Order: sequence, then C-alpha cells, then structure tokens
Amino acid sequence: MTIEIKAKIEDLEKVENSIKNIGAQFVSEVEATDIYFNSKEKTNLKIGIYPEGHLPKTGNFLLFFEHDPVSKKFQFKQMEIDDVETLRYILDKVLGIKIVIKSKRKFYKLDNVIILIVFISKLGYYLCLQGENEKEIHEIFDKLGIKETCIETKSFDMLMLEK
Repeated sequence: MTIEIKAKIEDLEKVENSIKNIGAQFVSEVEATDIYFNSKEKTNLKIGIYPEGHLPKTGNFLLFFEHDPVSKKFQFKQMEIDDVETLRYILDKVLGIKIVIKSKRKFYKLDNVIILIVFISKLGYYLCLQGENEKEIHEIFDKLGIKETCIETKSFDMLMLEK
C-alpha cells in the first residue's frame, strides 16, 4: 500500500529550491481532476483524472484512501479505469459526489519517493510525498526542512469543504 504524507507550503520558492538541492528530478507538471464520493469516516473514494505526464502512469484511476489522523498519513490503493463516465455515474448514484477538485501538480522523483507540489485554488500550495517506506518519506521531509507541525492531517476534500 502506498503512503502519502503532506504539508502546507508557505514559501514555494524555498521548497522548490530545496527539492532541487536534494537531487530530486523534475518529471512533469499537469492539471488534474479529483472527484470525491461520499464514504465512511476516515476513508475516501475518488476518481483521479491525470493527463499525460502523471507518475507512475498517465490515465484515470479509482483511488481508495484510508486516513489515520494520529500518524498523519494516508494510505491508498489505486486501479486504472477505462470508462470514467460510467464509473462516475454509478458511484454518484450509489454514494453521491461530495466534491470535485481541480489542481495543478508538479511531479518530482527521488529514489523510491514521488514528490508533488500541489496547488488548489482556495487552499494554496501543498507538498505531498508518496512511497512505500514511511521512514524514507520522513527523511526527505527532514532534508527539505519541513517541520512536523506543518504536516496536514486532513484530506484535500475535507480542507475544501471547511472553506
């Protein structure tokens, strides 16, 4: 299962310079759409639409997130889907759409970790690290100078709904 930990960014230029300084390789920049559906507490179900350039693959994915506010991490599984509109229709009828979020994302890669800078209108910039090894993710946060107090424990849909 992939782990994601994210933090609010106050100084975008400083973070981007730090990412380059630790040797992360820029991969791409894309605009993405995430369709969140109503689900149980501490879980999220969404369809992510990621155009050309997304890591590790381009395409449309169904993602299931589990959120643990104590450890401040999200774990997720994803599967590629071919027919977004049909799946969206079915999930909307069964669960209901909670919110649709459009974002701009810059992808970097460092060893086995994907580093994303995510911009969402009304929320600002976030740094998201994804990988299989939680210790490796925390080490990269340390190298980037991101303090534990900056780590965000809420999902993007939760943050948007609070606005």
